[in-house]
Amino acid sequence: MDNWHNFSMEETLAPLKTTRHGLSEGEARERLRKYSRNKLLPREKAPWVPVFLRHLASPLIYILLAADAIELFYMGKPTDAGVIFTILLINSLKNCRL
Repeated sequence: MDNWHNFSMEETLAPLKTTRHGLSEGEARERLRKYSRNKLLPREKAPWVPVFLRHLASPLIYILLAADAIELFYMGKPTDAGVIFTILLINSLKNCRL
């Protein structure tokens, strides 16, 4: 169906074997039998530790962790370092959807 957006409504619906009013009851039953219900399977939840660590794998996070270490060890400002670390921790935990 190349250039489907240029087709008339009838030209679009013909290959799908339907009409402007939808499928006939018989066709709907047949498709349901042939293809079954359109149902998504529940997704398996990933363990939180790898998800948490994946959120830390970013150049910006590395820069902030380096700034945190500089604040704590070089500049001797544990309060500032604690704020940076807490924000990084909260952001990563929030993204884990715990």
